[in-house]
Amino acid sequence: MRLVSAMALSLMTLSLLAACAGEPVWSKQGGSRAAFEKDTTACFRSASVQAQARTGNQGAMAAQIELRSSQGKIHDAAGAPRKGASLQESALRSQLYSQCMQRLGYRRGKP
Repeated sequence: MRLVSAMALSLMTLSLLAACAGEPVWSKQGGSRAAFEKDTTACFRSASVQAQARTGNQGAMAAQIELRSSQGKIHDAAGAPRKGASLQESALRSQLYSQCMQRLGYRRGKP
């Protein structure tokens, strides 16, 4: 449990740092806007499918609901592991997307 929490925190920190640094822009010498739209959509779909398959879709695990009557609240006991799995899948999807775009000849630049 602590490993998942530490991993989730690390991934969130990296995501925030990347967002603060500015989103890199993909470009391809001689590429058109239409080709970019087609390529980026194909890469994102492919990366999403692969990331979901590799992580075993752990983000969709069933909720473990607990009623905490003393607090008058319902608690999702599987919430943290589900969020950690979702972050892991998101990081893998981003990596696979970048690899796909690079294979198609795109390079990252600063905005």
